[in-house]
Amino acid sequence: MNTTKKYISVLSLICCTYFSFAQNCGTVDETDPKQRLAQQKLIMQSSPFIFEGTVISQKCYRQSPKGAVLTCSTIEITKILKGSGIITLGTIKVITEQGGSIPEEHPNNEVYIPERGPKDGNLRIGKGTYIIFAPNADTSMLGSLNSPARTITTDNTIVLGLYNIIGFDYTSSKKHPNNSDKFPLVNWWGSQFQTKDELYTYLNNNGGLTVQEEKK
Repeated sequence: MNTTKKYISVLSLICCTYFSFAQNCGTVDETDPKQRLAQQKLIMQSSPFIFEGTVISQKCYRQSPKGAVLTCSTIEITKILKGSGIITLGTIKVITEQGGSIPEEHPNNEVYIPERGPKDGNLRIGKGTYIIFAPNADTSMLGSLNSPARTITTDNTIVLGLYNIIGFDYTSSKKHPNNSDKFPLVNWWGSQFQTKDELYTYLNNNGGLTVQEEKK
């Protein structure tokens, strides 16, 4: 098999796994440790790009003139766990199907971007820090030539979709003045972690993920 055929085969496998996950993720019993771990391993194995980053801006737009409202989030990548060499530390665009308000359509309305976790059936991100599991965004999600997904300039030219997320909440960090890595309990598919070190050890032990690049 030549290089081109190998590349196409890998892309096909990723796409099939992605859509299988999208259709079946709601059937996973998070209380069953075996199902939970299998789902987490699938997410880690199937994601071409995995990184930690902080959302620095968000803008909504329509996928097509009468299409769904999408959100383009500009994220500052601070750690790369998978995909180093293709993505780099710095800013990148991630597209989500989380809806929201478009100022151009409603000049008197404030910008509104809904923020809820993956359990509501949609993967939504707001301001904050996350571990992002992502494939390349489908070109149909980029919208018109003047959409933010196309016009916003970032350090990475590649545009990603969202496969899964782990969110961090630093609102209670004052409770831990001597350890800035502590954060309120984080839940990912039923697994709970109370420190970033604990989470990263888990990702390494079960997914072979290590920090390939890190912003100092």
